[in-house]
Amino acid sequence: MLIRIVVLAALWCGLSAWGPAQVPEPGLPTENATAESDQSSRKATQPEKATQPKHGKTKRVKTVQLASTMMGVSVRSGEVEVGGIEDLAFDLETGHLALIVAAKALDGNRRRYTLLPFMDLQNAPKFQWTDDRAVEQLPASLTRATASEVYTTYQRDIYWRRFCKRLEQSLREQFDQQQTKLLSFSFLRGRPVLDADAQAIGKIVDLGIHPATGKIAYCVMESPDGEHRAIPLGAFVMQPPAYRWTIELPQERIREFEPFTLTSPPLRVDRGWKEYIAVRYGREGLQTQKKGGETK
Repeated sequence: MLIRIVVLAALWCGLSAWGPAQVPEPGLPTENATAESDQSSRKATQPEKATQPKHGKTKRVKTVQLASTMMGVSVRSGEVEVGGIEDLAFDLETGHLALIVAAKALDGNRRRYTLLPFMDLQNAPKFQWTDDRAVEQLPASLTRATASEVYTTYQRDIYWRRFCKRLEQSLREQFDQQQTKLLSFSFLRGRPVLDADAQAIGKIVDLGIHPATGKIAYCVMESPDGEHRAIPLGAFVMQPPAYRWTIELPQERIREFEPFTLTSPPLRVDRGWKEYIAVRYGREGLQTQKKGGETK
């Protein structure tokens, strides 16, 4: 009997605590209705998911800058002048603009050369990494080992890390120490281009570069009639020490690709070039060995 009394008392207290059911006043939304209304309003003000960038990322608009337009540009940070861009050093194995060569006239006929990592112009006066002897060898070459020193001094991520990120650590270290030559822009300009029959079909006059990454978008080949075509690096075979550039296609096939005007450089190369590279070579980047045989 005592247990029944305790249970009844507990039930009575519980019911009293709830009290009478609350009826919302006319015209006022319930809590659930308010939440549904807020969700509806948020949906109405937000654009469709299809137009939203995923994970908060905005779509980057790619641009291409011709290497020739960088020549002579003054490198400054505030009131400090480092010099004008006199040359560019390219790593054709990875397809990157590796170093910027700035030069400043001093007293008399002396000049001071400064090597800069690509696009690291603001930090130039802070470090001023100079190597007059190496730069004076241009247009012969610099080396990837030199680039490694420069990037380390400027505390910048080395440009080829992504290129060899899948390699084992030992191979990555070897890659850093390779004496691979970096060819200067002044050396590359004017290099003759041969077709599959070893006939001259033009010359390299410029390089298209993605300003955000320094990646080479394409090479600009000028034909004897003055037409310019954007050709990806992977379509060329270049074998040192002659450094002749060869496209393993007949001249008539090369001329099928549309030319462009230098005042309006294209943002991308013709899709046909990419298909040709994938089928013939199976790899991007400058080719070092000819495939030979019939070209289709």
